[in-house]
Amino acid sequence: MSESLLDYHFWITLGLVLLCAVVLAAVITFVASTRPKPWFWLLFALSVLGITAGWLTGDSREAAVGDVVPAVLTFIGGLSTYLAVRNADDASASPVALSRLASCTLGLALSFFLGALLGSYNRSLSDSPTATFERLKAEEHNRFLLELLKMDNEERLKKFQK
Repeated sequence: MSESLLDYHFWITLGLVLLCAVVLAAVITFVASTRPKPWFWLLFALSVLGITAGWLTGDSREAAVGDVVPAVLTFIGGLSTYLAVRNADDASASPVALSRLASCTLGLALSFFLGALLGSYNRSLSDSPTATFERLKAEEHNRFLLELLKMDNEERLKKFQK
């Protein structure tokens, strides 16, 4: 993860996420919808949500998959139910509702998958042997400095107690 907003990796990552979301939303919208403008924004929002959740899941060293994937599947199920029930009275709208349902589900699922791939690739870069060695070396150096500070504080405490 980036340390600050001035880090260029942060901006490259943000640009990549937004670019993937725009492309995915545009392709699915223009293939599956007869009225593209409102559905593009819905699919763009779902794509950003999916890519972000997938990226964080893939980049995490914790077992986040067991928590995030059921939440995403529940969200897809809830969205699908809402879209299916909303147009259930109008028989002529059922193919349209079905295509909207499929496009939203496809957009969210593909973006989540893409985000998980990008996040796991990002994590693999930071798990390289060189990066791991540097991280462990820095941790050992910090432990050494902490021990020195503890010893210095103990000496000062002993002098103070005399």
